[in-house]
Amino acid sequence: MDFVTILDDCLQRMAAGELLEACLERYPQHAAELRPLLETAILIRTTPPPMSAAGWQRGRAAMHQAAAAAQSRQRHPVGWLRGLRWAGLVVAMALVLVVGLTATGQPDSPLAGVRRAAETTLTALNPSSWARAERHLALAERRLAEAQTVWQRRQRLDAALVISMGDQAEAVIANLALFERPEDAAPVLESLLDFVIRAEDWLESVMHEATPAERILIGTTRERLYRLQRWIRAALINPAILHRFRRDAEPPLMPDPSSVETPLPTPTGVPGPTASPTPHAAAPTAPASPSGGQAG
Repeated sequence: MDFVTILDDCLQRMAAGELLEACLERYPQHAAELRPLLETAILIRTTPPPMSAAGWQRGRAAMHQAAAAAQSRQRHPVGWLRGLRWAGLVVAMALVLVVGLTATGQPDSPLAGVRRAAETTLTALNPSSWARAERHLALAERRLAEAQTVWQRRQRLDAALVISMGDQAEAVIANLALFERPEDAAPVLESLLDFVIRAEDWLESVMHEATPAERILIGTTRERLYRLQRWIRAALINPAILHRFRRDAEPPLMPDPSSVETPLPTPTGVPGPTASPTPHAAAPTAPASPSGGQAG
């Protein structure tokens, strides 16, 4: 029995009420690969509002079809679509399809968290670090827009959206750090810098209307974005710094360009301050001529 058939069998059994651990015990040789996929299926199934039986069947069919297509590609493996990595792609595709059938599309809907997880999973599966960096940047922009929408509608700061926004922004740098030629990252870095500045400005603009708990979140997020901004500015000056990026690493020390005063040029022709003369011994005075030798 191939893996796709085993996965489908477990999905059917779980839909009928069988527990996850029981499914894994049936297929111990595939337990490690099955667990994350089945846990994701549970997350979809149990997230309110409950999915209808028809919705579950549509989602299971989508997963099965995607798995079959991926397995067909495996017969002629190309690039990164080999091994078990395709299984992650299958579940991510199914997540998007199922959530698309059931979610309302609102950033604070009950299924929004599942949709965000699916988006992140699909991004992580992309084989190109450049494409992942650009996708994480797009998701950071989306999180900011969603957080702004929730604030405008409910005058409430959605903590999950704000935290995810910071996560996505950091993921941009993390993927740029994988570039063999970090100097090629400048366009994405400049776009990320623009995003970080706008996000900081928006958080500052809502600070005075936020609750005490929201102000703490705003403060920690702005600090996080400021640290990220220091990494970006340093990398724009010296691209090789990207290879040192770690989420928990201290950003490079560098002055804030807005706080650095540019020295004024010294006007030409105007002497600078004169140093105090160093005392020297008095020059000896030539002896006076004898009186007889002077004209009378």
